[in-house]
Amino acid sequence: MSRINESSVLSAWRLLFTVRAGLICLFHGVLERWRHRQTLTTLSRLDRRQLEDIGMSRNDILRISAGSYRQDPTE
Repeated sequence: MSRINESSVLSAWRLLFTVRAGLICLFHGVLERWRHRQTLTTLSRLDRRQLEDIGMSRNDILRISAGSYRQDPTE
């Protein structure tokens, strides 16, 4: 029976934590994209007046979906 050396065990643990970290990042990315899509869907369902009530327009929704919307840094 062969003995498992300490460096092999450490390497296995490093690999496990690296894979775990990658999966967590992937999950967070998918979740963030889902939330973004839900927000766009919700905003798209509002009519012009409702959008004006919250200080937005249809063009703002298009900019948000394109990723070019920037909030006012003074707020």
